[in-house]
Amino acid sequence: MSEFHPLSTPEQDEGIRKISTSSAFMLADKTGFGKSMQALLAFRELKKIHKNDPRPWAMIVVTTKTAAGVWPKETLKWLGYSAVTIEKDDPEFRVNDSDIFVVSFDSVKKSTTAINATFSEYNVILCLDEVHELANPKSKLMWFISKIRRCAKSCWGLTATPLLNKIEKMYYIFHLVYPGLLGNYEWFENQYIITKPRKVRIKIKSARAQRYYENRIDDEGYARQEIKEIVGYKNLDDMRARIAPYMLRRFRKLRAEIEFRKVELSDFLEPVYQDASQGLMTSDPDIFGARMPSLQLAVDNTYGEGDQLSSKEQEMLNILQEIHERGEGAIVFTFFNDTFARIKKVIKDNAEYKNLYLINGSTSGKRRDAIEDKLSKGDILLSTAVGTASRNFQAVNNTIFYNIPFQVITLVQGLGRTDRKGSTYENIHAYILVTLNTVDEYKTQYIANNLAMIKQVIGGPVEFPDDYEEKSKSYIYKMRRKMLWRK
Repeated sequence: MSEFHPLSTPEQDEGIRKISTSSAFMLADKTGFGKSMQALLAFRELKKIHKNDPRPWAMIVVTTKTAAGVWPKETLKWLGYSAVTIEKDDPEFRVNDSDIFVVSFDSVKKSTTAINATFSEYNVILCLDEVHELANPKSKLMWFISKIRRCAKSCWGLTATPLLNKIEKMYYIFHLVYPGLLGNYEWFENQYIITKPRKVRIKIKSARAQRYYENRIDDEGYARQEIKEIVGYKNLDDMRARIAPYMLRRFRKLRAEIEFRKVELSDFLEPVYQDASQGLMTSDPDIFGARMPSLQLAVDNTYGEGDQLSSKEQEMLNILQEIHERGEGAIVFTFFNDTFARIKKVIKDNAEYKNLYLINGSTSGKRRDAIEDKLSKGDILLSTAVGTASRNFQAVNNTIFYNIPFQVITLVQGLGRTDRKGSTYENIHAYILVTLNTVDEYKTQYIANNLAMIKQVIGGPVEFPDDYEEKSKSYIYKMRRKMLWRK
């Protein structure tokens, strides 16, 4: 029987034990292992260990807006009392009502000073839920969190995806959880990142930029700047050894059988894609990065009247028909609002289903909860990225990625919506639609490379089929020139 809770598993007990005895720790279990439960029970255990400490204890959970509504329920379930939600500009926080306080990323910006003042006499445990979302040095949010971190006795990070597309993100995560573990950024870069100088041409718009570049601006309003381009990584085994004592990562291999469904770009979309690849669909054709959304929207048949079904749309309908004939339901993910609107019409006009549910950025939390409760066999759920995290859609067992996302986290979390511990399905399927020789194929190879890198540093639960194995950086560059920047 568990020493911490009648319902906790041996794996969860291990996590509780490690967290409760660590002043800095990253719990990086995959979705479904109960990270919030482990953190809550670890906090209770920590209070037992230090029961003679005269200073009171408090756990401050910083999390996403969606999860902020879940934590009080989890606290009640596992500890028997509720957490207090800290709202913006709340000076009191009802400190006598609980010892666990939940604040969303949005609210913490307005509450940092008040939090530090209110809990100055407390032993504070700072619990950073979805800590990977904070690993952005350009974000003010990371600065606000750092202020609380300096006043906290301990910091626990929770995430299913500690390593995203770039190794340098790992530095910023641990800079919050355990400052100094990976040195300063200059040391980290020299130790683990391979760079080479590259000159880029940038558009100069602001008066400040014009003063900075002065005589280096050409007649077209551009200036050349030398940057350090990341071309690879090194010493990853050393990094793995350095972070291992402070991170626990358990995952079950996702059961989902991933299948790539490949199609050629429809002939009627070729000229549209050609225009997008030359930057003609953007306001500034010389900004290559701005072309990426246009390329995807061209492949997704969102420009024009949309009278014809594209080969990609037809393949999606083929998959949905197979699912319908099996008596099953599906989630369809896309990550562009225009594509979302287009696919909704295509499904409504052409697919067979019991119910069609929709989740995007404008869907309220209450409506999302209702959809989660109602979803059942034979239904189709069309969702943007907002449906990839903190949701349980195990009522269906098929996931279709109409677009493959650029972020590994979004892919993994999306796969995890149906592949849950409580799923009663024997088989779970995932389909990734790839339009060959387009941005679809480039993004798929990009994700495949990042999955391989992540596996080397921290391991991973997703195995791509052999269609897309890890390729060299030079191969990726060739794909970019061939598939994205057509002349």
